[in-house]
Order: sequence, then structure tokens, then C-alpha cells
Amino acid sequence: MGDRVVTFHVSVKEVINTPAAPAWEILSGFRGIEEFSPISKSQVSGEGVGAIRTCRMPDGAEIKEVLTKVDHGSMKMTYEMVNSSLPIEQYKVQLQVMAKGSDHCEIQYNSSCQINQTLEEDMMKLLQSVYTEIILGLERYLRVV
Repeated sequence: MGDRVVTFHVSVKEVINTPAAPAWEILSGFRGIEEFSPISKSQVSGEGVGAIRTCRMPDGAEIKEVLTKVDHGSMKMTYEMVNSSLPIEQYKVQLQVMAKGSDHCEIQYNSSCQINQTLEEDMMKLLQSVYTEIILGLERYLRVV
């Protein structure tokens, strides 16, 4: 029973004190995520849809993601994990930036993946923490650039 694979979803949204346009510009560029997140290094090959981002975590874990959709009009993008040392499969993320007035925006992460049921709670906490750190880190980053 403990080896059962389940699909789970994680959703995180935060309102930050920055306009939507610069937040979207940074996030949709799919580059430089290490500047405002717990990722220690990233490298991107390609541009736009089809670009591949390789992220290295501080513990040495590596994640390779491909950008699958970008909609600049709705400030929404989707990417998928294509290779990882993490114990998850079929990892897909939808990210959206929504203006909240002229000087605030809401950033929302929605993801899904498959994982062994025994790891579900720990992975959910990890992903929620990482998404929150990225959003709040982006807010800090945009204050100084």
C-alpha cells in the first residue's frame, strides 16, 4: 500500500509590492531564477517555448525543465520537468502574474506531479516553500534592480 503512486496538486499565491509588468518580464524570461530563489545555479539553452532550463539545488540535486507555453497577454506560462533527481514524475507547473492595481501583483503557482504516496506530504510542503520563496525573493530582487 505504501508504494502507491498518486497525483497531487500544489497551489501557492502571494500578492507582492511590485507592478505586474516587471515581475512578468523576469519570470517569463525563464532565466536567472537563482537571483531570487533557493536555486543555486541555472543554465538555459534556447529562447521562448522549447527553452530548457537546468537548475541546480544547494544540495546538488538537478532539475531540467522545458518551457511549454507562454501567453504574454494573460501573463501565464507553463513548464514541465523533463529530468530530475527528485522522486517525482510528470511534474507540470502553470505560473500566472495578475496586476493588482498599478503597483502590486499576484503571482500564482499551480503544479501537479506524480509521487509515491508515502512522500506526498513532505513533497507538498517542499514545493509550497519553494514557490513562496521564489515569489517573495522576486519581490526583494525587483526592489534593488
